[in-house]
Amino acid sequence: MPSISSARDKRQRLLPARQNFFVRLHEKGGKEHEVPVHHKAEEDLDAYIEAAGIGDLKGTPLFRTFRGKGNGLVMTANRLNRKEAWYMIQRRALQASIRELISTH
Repeated sequence: MPSISSARDKRQRLLPARQNFFVRLHEKGGKEHEVPVHHKAEEDLDAYIEAAGIGDLKGTPLFRTFRGKGNGLVMTANRLNRKEAWYMIQRRALQASIRELISTH
């Protein structure tokens, strides 16, 4: 199963195929998986890439870690791993007052 840390840059990530786009995920051992992307998700990814200022950084991680707190928060060049992503989802759920069990399945 592809992990969140396997997403690469936009040029390798969004691949036109007919009218749909696909995300190409790079796995350990050179494995690659192409996953179809809904047009709304494509728009959201484009907005994220623009806001993050990483559109011209080919071959770098799409989802990255941050250091610092509050207004001093700075995006790093480090890839966000699955554990960090899970903690982030849990924090956002608590902030949204979601108390139900959240699962990746």
